[in-house]
Amino acid sequence: MRNEFLTSLGALARPSGLARLQEHLAQSDSTLSTDEVAQLYSLLQSEVAVDPTLEKTKIRVGGTGFGGGTYFPKADLVSVTEPTPKALAHELGHAKSVGRSGELYRTMQNTARELSNVTNNMTCLTILFCPVKSSATVQFKHNRIPPY
Repeated sequence: MRNEFLTSLGALARPSGLARLQEHLAQSDSTLSTDEVAQLYSLLQSEVAVDPTLEKTKIRVGGTGFGGGTYFPKADLVSVTEPTPKALAHELGHAKSVGRSGELYRTMQNTARELSNVTNNMTCLTILFCPVKSSATVQFKHNRIPPY
């Protein structure tokens, strides 16, 4: 799906929100079965009933470049490629656990992510600036050193 559908979990948990999602999916040449729609509605209703703070969580369908979905804690955004009940339940699990966690955990998570980015960038720079032995250099060394 190239077009994105963005709404809040609270809006999607209503019949009108699911109807808007189905209209969007129909325009994107994708559909959900009636069984999947019923499962999705049940899942969303139960998640909002258990944790009302999830109502404000934003849900983006179709815009993620990652496998199935991702939760972005800073934006309080769940992004899924396809709105299947399984994918959405998985990402909402992340939203609940990270959303309920303390500030120390979130700070540690952000620090670890930033450290990972730094080490990845350093690795890329190291690869770019490491000398690469060409076949000519290896041939030159073999010609100068007599074999034993």
